[in-house]
Amino acid sequence: MSIGSPKNSDKYILLNIDGIDVYVDKFVQDKEDFAIKLNKVFGFKYLVLDGWKTI
Repeated sequence: MSIGSPKNSDKYILLNIDGIDVYVDKFVQDKEDFAIKLNKVFGFKYLVLDGWKTI
């Protein structure tokens, strides 16, 4: 995960999650069942990846 737009944006799908642009690799988008959520604690916002399976 990194901040900013990817160098090869054609390899990614652009999603907008609660006003935040999130780029997801097209390969991962098609193969995995997961959810990207925005959480907030004491005014600090962060993204959470739910359902990601590591091998």
